[in-house]
Amino acid sequence: MNLNLPSSAGQSVTWRGIRGSTAALAAARAAQAHSALVTVIVDDEQHAYRLEEDLRFFLGGNLPLLHFPSTETLPYDQF
Repeated sequence: MNLNLPSSAGQSVTWRGIRGSTAALAAARAAQAHSALVTVIVDDEQHAYRLEEDLRFFLGGNLPLLHFPSTETLPYDQF
């Protein structure tokens, strides 16, 4: 699997057509090959938790993994 990675700071790359656990494998390989922070953005919280579980398997604890949960704030919410 040969996936493009950003070549400079601030650059982003979009991968399309990756399904299931292959997305986690691709992200894990990218994180292992890249010396900077790798951020993965998914459609919804369900996909995020599934990806996190798969990433923990593929990374084997060798790299830190952070999950930023959805904090949906609606414009009419009062604080």
